[in-house]
Amino acid sequence: MRKSLDKALVARDVLIGAVIASILVLATSNFDELLVRLITENQAPLLNPVMALISDLMVIHVGIPLILVFVYLADGKEKRMFWNTITALALAMATALVLKELVSRPRPYLVFGINNLRTELLSSFPSGHAANSFSIMGILAYHKRPQALFFLLFAAIVAYSRVYLGVHYVSDVLAGALIGMLWARVVFAHDLGLRMKKSISKLMRQ
Repeated sequence: MRKSLDKALVARDVLIGAVIASILVLATSNFDELLVRLITENQAPLLNPVMALISDLMVIHVGIPLILVFVYLADGKEKRMFWNTITALALAMATALVLKELVSRPRPYLVFGINNLRTELLSSFPSGHAANSFSIMGILAYHKRPQALFFLLFAAIVAYSRVYLGVHYVSDVLAGALIGMLWARVVFAHDLGLRMKKSISKLMRQ
């Protein structure tokens, strides 16, 4: 059992290292531009509304409330999964917003004039949608191990939709995915959701 855990931790660390290396390579080379051009130049009319809908599932005032309601209803009496989801999402969103302000990377459609199907107000790096989706789906994957692949695949499709719509570079969504997964891991490992719930309950009783 201990050996299996050690192997899983090594695999996780290798994956995190690979994602970080990919972000650095893409962000400091022409590959980011080439990839976003390749993807946006192959947009399909039938696929465009589908990608827009998938992207909207991770908007705080559109799809996220619906997902949180679903998680709440599907959770047990203690609502551990629900509170972990709320906590991981809040931490991932905050991290992404701070980094957006610090990095201030222009959106690819503003730099290269690619065919964008959306416009956004905030800067490009990292992708908030990717951070949101991987924090939520990461928590669900940890709590529901048999369905983990489905949840992570959904998060990956959300991240891809942002590049497809022309509003992010690939390195943006990789960074967002890393932020979301790291916070999901920390929150799940330390049960930060239930701790936050208890803290809120104490404050409300005062």
